[in-house]
Amino acid sequence: MAQRLKTGKEFTFFLIKLAYGLVALPCLLILGLLSLFAISAPGKTGSDIYIIVGTIWMGVIIPVAVFFFHVLKKRRLLKIITNDIKSSDFFMPEQGYEM
Repeated sequence: MAQRLKTGKEFTFFLIKLAYGLVALPCLLILGLLSLFAISAPGKTGSDIYIIVGTIWMGVIIPVAVFFFHVLKKRRLLKIITNDIKSSDFFMPEQGYEM
């Protein structure tokens, strides 16, 4: 089966996702864990640290959640398609779809 050519926009989006997965996500996880230890440490902490920690963890949680929702969406779509293919019903196109 031939693979279709990707557009420049798709390739750019692929590179951004690759850079996020290889560089940004590990760095954000390390910074997030270190910041959690900094918040839980005894002593005086400013209110700005909570904004920074929240921003770091949003940079981790939101893309991971989007990834999982896309996986679930694709899985549901594949299940619908395979059930339609396996069904024993006859294909009866409507009048407007016939050639």
